[in-house]
Amino acid sequence: MIYNINIARPYKKMGDNIKRLRQKAALSQAQAAKQLGISIPAFCKIETGITDIHISRLEQIAAIFGVDNSVIMQGENYHLTDKIKAENLRLAVLVDEQHEEILQLQGKLIKLYDEISRK
Repeated sequence: MIYNINIARPYKKMGDNIKRLRQKAALSQAQAAKQLGISIPAFCKIETGITDIHISRLEQIAAIFGVDNSVIMQGENYHLTDKIKAENLRLAVLVDEQHEEILQLQGKLIKLYDEISRK
């Protein structure tokens, strides 16, 4: 008796996203593989989710298609990506404000130290 066991491949979704991006860019698998400096079979394994994608390869693929790593990992869910970008911008503003406050406090601390050292 033969059992057909469907083992989920964790990289399948990323591979599907890469395939969509490649097709959107009108690249063949051979062209994409050449840009990545890998063989066509190696690229096919990435697209089908057979092989894992390490972070440096993920960044390289994202750069080729001009997208964020999150687009490859999560798909072209721009609504979510826009939310993430907006939150990142909000947090960056908060960090800048706190950095400015730290600089002001350091200035005050230096003045106090100078005053104490003169007495």
